[in-house]
Amino acid sequence: MLPIARSELVQILRNRSVLITNLLFPAAAAAFFIYSRDTFEGDGGLGYIGAVLVFTVGAFSLYATIVTTLAARRQTLFLKRLRSTAVGDPAILIGSVFPVVVISVLQVAVILGVFAVVSGRPADVALLVTAVLAAFVMLLALGVATAGVTGSPEQAQVTTLPISLGTIAVAWAFARARAASLSAQHVPVSSHTVGCARDRRSPASPAVLT
Repeated sequence: MLPIARSELVQILRNRSVLITNLLFPAAAAAFFIYSRDTFEGDGGLGYIGAVLVFTVGAFSLYATIVTTLAARRQTLFLKRLRSTAVGDPAILIGSVFPVVVISVLQVAVILGVFAVVSGRPADVALLVTAVLAAFVMLLALGVATAGVTGSPEQAQVTTLPISLGTIAVAWAFARARAASLSAQHVPVSSHTVGCARDRRSPASPAVLT
């Protein structure tokens, strides 16, 4: 499994298209949201921005990259050749997606770390970590499933786009709705948020990351 993972990591680093589209783009988008946090904060609090950051990284760095990688390996018959060796199917699959998962987890950890530094520490770190891991497990399974109906890396650009954008849109809409609901109920931030512990401008303002 480890030799397969090392080989996949080298292939990812050599593929400029993957680096730019699926790795650098989410980082640039995250930098934009963090830099413009004062503008977007009014839409649903800092938790709303955190939710968008997590799902932007998950949708592009994890989901789209996994689909593209597996589709490319299948097109070149690389996976078929691996299956003719003594390596089992689970080890092949884990080794193929492991570098992508590690890069995505490191990326979201760095982005949320920077966001916490400039905006405030999350009120419930354990809940935030659980939410991020659950989202990534879901997107990982979705990526493997989508790769099964994707015949080439070029086709992956089409098959992944609706789900990638849809995931971010749903996270955006749900976070806004949740923030509006808590605001209407006048619920304190500390009891319901996994985003920032308090609004930087008003200590009583809710910040929710659902």
